[in-house]
Amino acid sequence: WSNDQQVRDLAREDRVESGFRHVRGRITRVGQGTHNIWLNIGNKLAIRISRKDLGHFSDWQFNSLVGQLIETSGWVYTSKGEQRLRVYHPSVILFHDPAD
Repeated sequence: WSNDQQVRDLAREDRVESGFRHVRGRITRVGQGTHNIWLNIGNKLAIRISRKDLGHFSDWQFNSLVGQLIETSGWVYTSKGEQRLRVYHPSVILFHDPAD
């Protein structure tokens, strides 16, 4: 479902504007909070997965995702000075081959 001309490559951009976006980036950190799992793409974007949705991600090993190149799409918004994108289901995250 990728159209390279519309994908925002976070390695090449300082910031992602709010709105519906299709983004690509490398996961640099996985954080686990009380209510959410966070997949950080550098210091540019935090992908939020609610613990309420973890049933969809039952076979995922989140800590092994650091270093993975991914694409996803959704609504980018700003909260607490940080840009975020919420993911509800693993079907909207595409993993790239490490050679990409």
